Amino acid sequence: MEFGDKPFEFKRTNILIQTERLLLRPISLSDAKVIFKTFTSSVARHMTPKPAQNISETEEFIRNAINAFEEGRDIQLVIEKASEFLGLIGLHSRKGHKTPEIGLWLKEEAWGFGYGYESVLAIIDWARNNIYLDEFVYPVDKKNERSKRIPLRLGAKLISEYKGQRGWAEDLEIEEYRFR
Repeated sequence: MEFGDKPFEFKRTNILIQTERLLLRPISLSDAKVIFKTFTSSVARHMTPKPAQNISETEEFIRNAINAFEEGRDIQLVIEKASEFLGLIGLHSRKGHKTPEIGLWLKEEAWGFGYGYESVLAIIDWARNNIYLDEFVYPVDKKNERSKRIPLRLGAKLISEYKGQRGWAEDLEIEEYRFR
């Protein structure tokens, strides 16, 4: 996965975001095994990154995510429920430091329970209170109906459509949503 290149304006602190059901916390190398196990081709079918072929690729991703956080370019958080790993959510500065892109994935067993929507609401609320931002961007594969519901529930507007190269399977048809 490619991380952003422009820093956000926020204090580098240990971010802990709690919702009614979930905890969002910074990614760490201790998460490597569960991420490697749960980021499957089924989970990744609507996403650009492909699943890691070995644990060292997952560890490299985590080291890059930690480095990007320390440089203020990205925020990559683990989503947990009662200490159970559910997935990852991030704010990525690929669209610029005032318009972060929201990235999200959940393991298959966590689909259909509203954890994605709850996580997006939580990171947006945190970001609005801790980072100077103009708006958010949420790209989603047109065929990923569940994920598409998230920006639509938030009142987001469709701003562009484009082909995205997955690099390991067929092309994606990306719909990009924007909201404040």
